[in-house]
Amino acid sequence: MALQPHLDLESLRSLLADLEERRQRIEALDVPPLLARWLRRITEARGAHMSTRIEGNPMTEQEVREVFARPERRTEVAEIENLNYRDAVQFASQVAGDTSMASGPDAGLIRALHFLILRDVDRYGTAGQYRTKQNAVRHAGETIYLPPSPADVGPLMDDLVTWIAGAGRQGTHPLVVAAVAHAEFINIHPFDDGNGRTGRALTSLLMFRGGWWLRGFVSAEQVFGSDVQAYYSALRAFGAKYPGQQVEFTEWAGWFLEGLTRQADARLEEASQQLRREALASVGDTGQRERLATALTYASLFGTVTSREYAAEAGVSAATAVSDLNWLVASGHLERLGSGRATRYVPRGVPAEA
Repeated sequence: MALQPHLDLESLRSLLADLEERRQRIEALDVPPLLARWLRRITEARGAHMSTRIEGNPMTEQEVREVFARPERRTEVAEIENLNYRDAVQFASQVAGDTSMASGPDAGLIRALHFLILRDVDRYGTAGQYRTKQNAVRHAGETIYLPPSPADVGPLMDDLVTWIAGAGRQGTHPLVVAAVAHAEFINIHPFDDGNGRTGRALTSLLMFRGGWWLRGFVSAEQVFGSDVQAYYSALRAFGAKYPGQQVEFTEWAGWFLEGLTRQADARLEEASQQLRREALASVGDTGQRERLATALTYASLFGTVTSREYAAEAGVSAATAVSDLNWLVASGHLERLGSGRATRYVPRGVPAEA
């Protein structure tokens, strides 16, 4: 039976209107290119961190940012998982604008996402291939969800791809399509491993395809990862209803849209705070004010800055970088931690262990 998700679209109308208003505000933000690049960098690392953390990856967001900043490919599994997720979402953003995908992703593209996510960390040797054995979703040794049988995976995935294409033709809002596709994909659990990460990357792809890139400041992963227990609870609500194909998806879609609204509000506030920091007190010449604003903004966004990082971002000498950062310490904007080559600067009031 073809996928027929039940949706009360009228009850979602106000949530979608709220999100459209946030999208317009994000698009209208007068953000300097350097700050926009930093905000996208933060979102990229935060999205990968949140998506992999759900599956038990132990890395912190700061550690993920540091790995992403290095040019060399890492070898530890935890690092590879985050790099793979970043690569999969970047791939999704690239193919989302492909005119050949106007009707939506096909099964081959979804398998390609899965292959990228499991590259070099494939425990079963089945990256990009549907499972041929029964799997289960377990927590603390208890089976909390038994997905469909392997024989049903191919037809169910075909149904999902067909529904995505049809929903697009019928004008269903792309965020609603993304929400339904995510939950249905997780219900099917088509792969031996990496289903959660692939489902979240698919959600990002569908958002991008529908024009909801949001300048790279907001990601679906931030919705799913900000409250993991709520995410799991919302997904588990489907367990008793599946595999019946006419399942109620309205509550799940509403949960996703509300989470996306909260994340958009948080990013708008974050961007506004950084823009206010650019209006530092009139100190010295214009060039110095711009440099100090750069240093303070970087430290605030990333939580810490070294003289080497600041010199590279601002394009100044090592001596100028140290001088500027010391001025921000003396004026009470930053705090110096460590000494020698280990010296770093953090916004005033940040704990030493941060």
